[in-house]
Amino acid sequence: QEAVRKLGMTAERAMRTAQQLYEGVDIGSGTVGLITYMRTDSTTLSDTAVRAARQVIERQFGAEYLTDGARVYVHFGGDGTAAIDAVSGAVVWKAQFPYASQHGSGGSPTLYRDMLIFSADGHYESFVIALDTRTGKVRWKTPRRKPFDQAYTTPLVIRVGDRDQLVSVGAYRAAAYDPLNGKELWIVRYEDGFSNVPRPVYGHGLVYVATGFQQPALVAVR
Repeated sequence: QEAVRKLGMTAERAMRTAQQLYEGVDIGSGTVGLITYMRTDSTTLSDTAVRAARQVIERQFGAEYLTDGARVYVHFGGDGTAAIDAVSGAVVWKAQFPYASQHGSGGSPTLYRDMLIFSADGHYESFVIALDTRTGKVRWKTPRRKPFDQAYTTPLVIRVGDRDQLVSVGAYRAAAYDPLNGKELWIVRYEDGFSNVPRPVYGHGLVYVATGFQQPALVAVR
């Protein structure tokens, strides 16, 4: 708009010039982009902008929320899970593991190595499952112990000693699993707590668990 108003350029010439400056100009030592601006149809991003965005995401939300640069994973509970190409937006794979839940999806998946892991806690079925990030195929699936009910939590990977543990909070109990194979490592019970939402927190050698509806309490597990 300023180029049209101040320099008398046509709109077409202004956009063409801006695109050339954005994509890069040969300055002798190589092609360099000289300007940046918001486009909805471009896949070119400044390395500086990418680094800054990754630092903000990691600082405010945690490293597990960073994309690997190739794919973005979306999760809609029992309605389906998918991997999306981070550049084109194309669906790479999709999978569905239905379970009946009163309030729909509330938790998010957790990335661990080359697996996407999430909790599925419904009225009639309840399990923790790991999918291969490349294909969407099941790597392991561990049923919850009975009785079970609805919960809406996000699992957390923690490091204890020389091994990783996946802590998943469900109705009536929280459990830790080996993230490599889904084997249950430990379990803690709270008899009336269900419809849990908060993700567990790990600090000072303790796992902090909110027990949920009807039995609201905070439990610390060593």
